[in-house]
Amino acid sequence: MSARAERWWLALVWTGFVCLSVSVAWKQPGWDLRGEYVAARLIASGHVSALYDQANTDAAKQQNSAWSTAALAGGITDRVVVSYIKTPLWAWLMSPLAAAMDFDNFKRLFAALSAVATASMVFMAARAWAPRLAAPAWQAGLLGGLFLSVPHLAALALGQTHVLFIFLVVCACIAALHRRPLSAGALLAVAATVKITPVWVAVSWVVAGRARAAVSFAVCLCLLLALTVAENGWAIFATFLQTLQRFGGTVLLSGNNASFASVLLGGSLNADTAYHWQAVHSPAWVTLLSAAALGGFAALGGLLDRRPGQRTGAMLALVAATAFSPLAWNHYYVVLVFPVMLMLDAARGAWRPFWGVAVFAVYVLSVPPLASTYNAPLSIVALRSEFWAALLCLGALTALALRPCVTPKDARR
Repeated sequence: MSARAERWWLALVWTGFVCLSVSVAWKQPGWDLRGEYVAARLIASGHVSALYDQANTDAAKQQNSAWSTAALAGGITDRVVVSYIKTPLWAWLMSPLAAAMDFDNFKRLFAALSAVATASMVFMAARAWAPRLAAPAWQAGLLGGLFLSVPHLAALALGQTHVLFIFLVVCACIAALHRRPLSAGALLAVAATVKITPVWVAVSWVVAGRARAAVSFAVCLCLLLALTVAENGWAIFATFLQTLQRFGGTVLLSGNNASFASVLLGGSLNADTAYHWQAVHSPAWVTLLSAAALGGFAALGGLLDRRPGQRTGAMLALVAATAFSPLAWNHYYVVLVFPVMLMLDAARGAWRPFWGVAVFAVYVLSVPPLASTYNAPLSIVALRSEFWAALLCLGALTALALRPCVTPKDARR
């Protein structure tokens, strides 16, 4: 196939994936995006002080709050809006868009942006880590499988923006591989300003000896935090920190939280905790085990990246940061597409059956009936299949990093 024909086929695959994703999200309620939309409208209208009222007041007060008014103004007539607990900076960045359109159009715009980010990061990761998978046929297979998975479908239903930050992390990791530490640190800092998990990628950089990228990350993160305070004021930033502290030390055993902590505490699972968003206290031993796993895998990723020709350490840290964080919503597990790509690339010669079975197992654990949907029975919710898929991927990434080095030239064969 000529290079021009390949580009046209790739464009067709990406367009199909984006159009299908937007069509699925078109009539979805977008529960999670509602909080971000209303928070952005509050900032646009000058009601910054009310940004975290939804998370810190009772239901009766919420009915007559600035949140309720902003929701109605944006076309959310049922007044069902989740709390906003992200950084003020994210709401500030979205405020021009939220002020310019109603929620339905806002939701569809972000569905399109998320789909574009997903297709882009899958292609970029293939080019960086598994070049033969950048071919149109492989891209069609990868995006088609991802489209049918619970992580992707759940993100579309909820209106989740998480994949935008995974895209930034992938860009940061690729920049680090190409010895562009300043760009790598800046991109990772933008992601870490909104999401905590990218911090563990920076930890792996420190262990791997990528000091300039880690320093760039730290400096850019401090600058972004300073910008947040300068734009929104210290009082609202302090309220943001207090809100995070209020939610700290608890674990939601809901049906779509597939974290290590929820697996350990799954013995207390019942209809209330699984379907009604009730939080349970996280014992100290669970917190310590989770923190040890996070730090251990991040350090392991850095150590593996010290080996000549190895490039999977940051990916190992990212998957571990997803699975061992207290909240690991099932749509977070879209990150498993990256270890799956490496396993597919390794599936050749005598090892083909082994890696083929591993890929099949990860995929089965990521789609119904094993992967939990919102109306799944308790037995399926208790399985937390996405977590076990992540554990399998962590083992696979470690094994792949310890094998003899495969050069990009060999990977194309």
